[in-house]
Amino acid sequence: MKADLTIISPSEIGNLTDSARLILANLVSVDIPHQINPHRHERGQLVYASHGNLQVMSMGTSFMVPSQFAAWIPPGVIHSVTSTTPIDYCSLFIDASVSDVLPGHTQLLHLTSLLKELTRTAASGDQSGQSDVQARLNGVILDQLRMLRPACVALPIPGATRTYPLVEHFLSHPGDQLDLPFWSDQLSMSERTLTRNFKRDTGLTLGQWLQHVKVLKAIELLEAGKSVKATAYDVGYQQPSAFISMFKRITGSTPRDYLHK
Repeated sequence: MKADLTIISPSEIGNLTDSARLILANLVSVDIPHQINPHRHERGQLVYASHGNLQVMSMGTSFMVPSQFAAWIPPGVIHSVTSTTPIDYCSLFIDASVSDVLPGHTQLLHLTSLLKELTRTAASGDQSGQSDVQARLNGVILDQLRMLRPACVALPIPGATRTYPLVEHFLSHPGDQLDLPFWSDQLSMSERTLTRNFKRDTGLTLGQWLQHVKVLKAIELLEAGKSVKATAYDVGYQQPSAFISMFKRITGSTPRDYLHK
């Protein structure tokens, strides 16, 4: 990632040990690009961005967290966070005693609109641990956490800063087509070096990685109510049938079936 990012401190809420407060919600806005250096929490953390660009690194893997998804980081797991834009963080810090409602490893999870609303409600309410309302709300949140399904596709981000202009471009313009000679020239490396290094850093070819970008953007558009045809055009497909085929190959479902899972 970029070397000139401002370093900010991680939230201390993640280290509060109070069995009366099983879940603590936290909403934080940061108005500058920044990085949170490797750290760990006593609590598990479910984190997503209601606005902005969120990247999480954990266990040697760096991945983007699109707006319809959240990163789950279990208690004690070392991780770092980067945002190259202003961002609104939304976090649920889960006491270790109930963190087994979610996986025992870092994972990208598909968010629900209800859980987003519950997070905002919890953050704006009484979190002292003394309220019956909070206890009931926490029970509903735990039920919703149990129902979260893993993301069908992840978006690993290459660690090399040299390729990040390409990454930023396609994250912002997922409908664009890859012009390998252009990007080879822009990044001052041969086409062979670019493709080899990208595969080494992400485990995906450039073409595969771009398809993952398109799928994640398509999920966001479809959940916002766009038609399959309009979504296909927005992510760079002139033929909806080709888009549906690609989407099914990566997710295992057609776009319509995916939305009704």
